Amino acid sequence: MQGRSSGDDGPVREQQSGAESAALAPAALEAAVVEYESRPNRQTIYPADCAGDRKLTAWLSANASAFVDLDDRR
Repeated sequence: MQGRSSGDDGPVREQQSGAESAALAPAALEAAVVEYESRPNRQTIYPADCAGDRKLTAWLSANASAFVDLDDRR
């Protein structure tokens, strides 16, 4: 494996071009909560700039109680 010696169990880091680094930059996210009467509310996180048809596959949903405010955790 390139960049790794046989005795090294650590992660392999590869250098990235400027374009690759920009592609890996965190995207702005949106969140929506769907409230239910008889089951836990669900929160969905999705990319803010996501095209309409991709919103059907580029998301993460979980019970709203599973999400925490980052400022409260810092």
